[in-house]
Amino acid sequence: VEYDDVMNDQRKVIYEQRNDIMDADTVDDVVVDMRHETVNAIVGDACPPNTYPEQWNIDALKAKIEDVLGLDLPIQDWLNEDEVDPEILEERIREAADDTVTVKAAELPVEDWHRAEKSILIQNLDHHWKEHLATLDALRAVIHLRAYAQKTPINEYKQEAFALFERMLENIREDVTGSIARVQFRMEQPPL
Repeated sequence: VEYDDVMNDQRKVIYEQRNDIMDADTVDDVVVDMRHETVNAIVGDACPPNTYPEQWNIDALKAKIEDVLGLDLPIQDWLNEDEVDPEILEERIREAADDTVTVKAAELPVEDWHRAEKSILIQNLDHHWKEHLATLDALRAVIHLRAYAQKTPINEYKQEAFALFERMLENIREDVTGSIARVQFRMEQPPL
């Protein structure tokens, strides 16, 4: 029963978010927040706090920006400037990502863009939630082995389930951001 409680708590959070998305006319603010949090995470991974620019993983930063946001930015040029720091990089990357999405949004009528955003958000949420449930089932099947290591299985399950839930939310943010950044629209004339 305690294992089910963990899953039910997470289910409540996800279903509440899903219902909020379905009831909303637009999800612009949610998508923008996801994009900004994704950029923050990308820069934070490549340029950890309290490190020098020489210690930053610029190749990984460029690769992740290309992979997730579909952007090829002059990061090396920015690094050659005086006074460059992770906050400046983050701000510039965020602006470039926002500009790209603004251009994409302008390609469609407003209602169609809102529908596309909502659809991408719901599809990603549903997909990752299903995967998460399967992962929790697999974790539950093997967690009893932790008792051999003198650990309480339910506590271990709660900790790992929470970590998996956090990772799922990160994956949803990143996938939604990437999908919206890479979406392309082709308009075809309806048949006569």
